[in-house]
Amino acid sequence: MPKEKRTLHTYLLLALFLFSTFSFIKSDIKEIDSIAQVKEEFQSANNKTLVIFDMDDTLIVPVDKIFYVMKCVNRNINDFDEQDKEFVKQLRLGAERLISDKRDQNYAIRLESSIDSKTRFVPTEDDTVKLIKNMQNRNVKVIALTAAKTGVFGVIDNLGEWRLKNLASIGLDFSSSFNIQEIIFDKLKKSNFSGYPEYYKGILMAANNPKGKVLASFLDKNDDWKPDKIIFLDDSYNNCKNVDEAMKQLGIPIQCYCYRAAFKNKIKLNQKVIRYQFDHWIKHEEFLTEQKALEKIDNEPAYIIYDFEKEQVIKDDGDIQTQESPCSTFKIALSLMGFDSGILKNENAPEWHYKDEYNAEFDFWRCAQTPKSWIKKSCIWYSQVLTSILGPEKFQNHVNSFCYGNKDGSGNPGKNDGLSRSWLCSNLKISPTEQIEFLKNLLKKTLPVSEYAHEQTQNILYISDLTDGWKLYGKTGAGIYEGGIKSIGWFIGWITNKQIKKTLIFAYLIKSNNDKIVVNGNLAKENILKILTEGCHANC
Repeated sequence: MPKEKRTLHTYLLLALFLFSTFSFIKSDIKEIDSIAQVKEEFQSANNKTLVIFDMDDTLIVPVDKIFYVMKCVNRNINDFDEQDKEFVKQLRLGAERLISDKRDQNYAIRLESSIDSKTRFVPTEDDTVKLIKNMQNRNVKVIALTAAKTGVFGVIDNLGEWRLKNLASIGLDFSSSFNIQEIIFDKLKKSNFSGYPEYYKGILMAANNPKGKVLASFLDKNDDWKPDKIIFLDDSYNNCKNVDEAMKQLGIPIQCYCYRAAFKNKIKLNQKVIRYQFDHWIKHEEFLTEQKALEKIDNEPAYIIYDFEKEQVIKDDGDIQTQESPCSTFKIALSLMGFDSGILKNENAPEWHYKDEYNAEFDFWRCAQTPKSWIKKSCIWYSQVLTSILGPEKFQNHVNSFCYGNKDGSGNPGKNDGLSRSWLCSNLKISPTEQIEFLKNLLKKTLPVSEYAHEQTQNILYISDLTDGWKLYGKTGAGIYEGGIKSIGWFIGWITNKQIKKTLIFAYLIKSNNDKIVVNGNLAKENILKILTEGCHANC
């Protein structure tokens, strides 16, 4: 027989031998999207069965979605909701630039490990925990097998302990499955920024080695117990295939499930929260959970100080992008409308007299008011008389032409109160950033109103002289949303010093979601003036 035919014949015989050797092993990989599809398999498991779960996106999913955003290895762009894809791309690019600019190889590790350490996890499906506990009660051995690193990782002192806490947070503990509690597989490959693969209290950590190889090494170390069957669940088909092939070589029957429950729905993000988390990390190198970020967004002051001459922000903090009701700071816009339309004449005219039908809340509103006193006393009824004279069309046209916040002057749904209430904890909203833009245009006199309207509005916003030649202009605003729990306070305006030709524009917003802590414009004013007088205007 020619040599080529003999070689082919040998390969065929070898193939037939391997097929006959492993033909008795059931090893097809099934794709499932619900743990219920494995329920019967779990119920048939016994004390000679080894059930193995991957961790991320199999046993657990993160509550904090930034875990997915910042860890590209876990999820690609197509896993996110359509409206979030561009946001994720840009945030990931921003993180790459940030890491590159730092020129510190440990910076990326600190960022990733900080996110890992504080991320909260929940079961991918609630029924999984019940099914696992049911198996454990029947003495079925259950362990986890994750591709995760081992050892120290950034701010995490022990990745094994961290993984153990991940399981404990959903009510699971696999440590009793085997008497041995810790194994270091120092014959396997040690990956970058990681230790050797490790078994730690019921969790096999592959340290980026092939999972099948690590599982085989683990079974070899436990030579006093061999499973009659393995049930393996992982969200990665490649991991299933790798484990399946490794167990076939050992002659152990296995059923692998490519479990995709975590991928059934696209990941939807709260972009505001994630942007806040990322920005907070940049400023403080501290990772906030979504819950903490929401608390800070809802209660933390947000402010901007802008150098008018240099045309740049010199200081900002907090969530300066989220829109809130302008409340009485909208009187600045109303003043521009009034003077431009000729309804308001100067700071002392017109003088409108109080009527009982106005139902004013405070005594100091229940008297005649002028444009100057209207601003100083923040009188609501004067605003409402002004807007009633303007009419809905002119009112909305001005809101649109000012590009004022979200430009929604419609008022509360179904109440037809846009002319009288839209700026009072209703539909019209504006952010601190947008307040700054509006005030810049007021000082530049570039809003689509007359020069006289610009000048008169600036004049009636004067409050007082400060030290060292500075003068303060501005308007407070405050409101309590329906239900009485959330309150907000604004102070926006500018300080100017003609001697040194300097003007600083500011917008300060304070919020509270606690009905026992009601914030207001005076508190916002006190806080921003403290920031300004502590050196900002003197040093800028």
